[in-house]
Amino acid sequence: MGENPVFKPVCVTNRPLLSAVFFARPQAGPRPVIACQYLRRSMTWIACTPCRNARFAIARSAMTYPDLLILRHGETLWNRAGRMQGSADSPLTALGRQQAAAQGRLLSAFDAGAFQIWTSPQGRAVETAQIALQGQKRPIRHDSRLAEIAMGDWTGVERSEIRRQVPHLFEKGENLIWYDHAPGGEGLEALYMRTGSFLADLAQPAILFTHGITSRMLRCHALGLERDRFADLPGGQGVIYFLRGGEQTCLAE
Repeated sequence: MGENPVFKPVCVTNRPLLSAVFFARPQAGPRPVIACQYLRRSMTWIACTPCRNARFAIARSAMTYPDLLILRHGETLWNRAGRMQGSADSPLTALGRQQAAAQGRLLSAFDAGAFQIWTSPQGRAVETAQIALQGQKRPIRHDSRLAEIAMGDWTGVERSEIRRQVPHLFEKGENLIWYDHAPGGEGLEALYMRTGSFLADLAQPAILFTHGITSRMLRCHALGLERDRFADLPGGQGVIYFLRGGEQTCLAE
C-alpha cells in the first residue's frame, strides 16, 4: 500500500484483535492525534500489519463489498433454554434442523453458484451449513472471525439471570447492549474489528453461516452503519439476509 500523502498510519498497540491506530503527519504540522480506527459510516477499519496478520485493510466503502448471503444457525438447545452460548456450543433442535433445511431451499432458489461458502467453526453453524448445503459438492471454508461473540462469565447463563444481575442494562428494553458488559467477554468493539477484518479480505460474493450477534455486526459493515446500530437490525433463524450495494433484503419462506 502506498503511503498516504497526509497521514501515516503507525501501530501503537500489538493486541491481536483490538488495535488502535495512530495517525501522525509525516513532517511538520499540528501535533499527532489519536484517530478512530474506523473511518466512520462508509468505510471499514485500518490496522497495521503486525496487528492484523498480513496487510492493511483500508477505506473500503460498504458499496464495494461483494454480494453477501448471511445466515444464522438454526435453533439450538441452549437457544430454546434461553442460555448464552457465545464461544460454547449446543446441538440443533428438531426445529433448528428444519430451519436449516428451509435456508437450503432458499439458497437453491438463489443464483449463488459463484459464491464462496464460509462458516464459523462452531458446531451449530457447521451443522446448519451441512444441512442447508446437503447434496452440494462445494468447498466450505472455516474462519474463526465468523464465530459468535464470546460471553466470558455469562457463557451458559440464562438471560433471565443476567437481567437479574444487571437490571440497569435492560432499562431501555431489549437493546442488546448487555452483550458489551459480559465479565471476561469479548466486547462489541473487538467483534466489530474481527468482522470488519473478515469482510475486508473477501474477494468475491460469499455465503456466510454465522451467529446472531456476529450476523448483525457483519451487516453493520455491509450497510455502512456504526457498530452501535447493530441492535437495530433484525435477527431471526431460518431466514437469509442478502446484502448488495449497501442494501439489505430478508429472504424467507
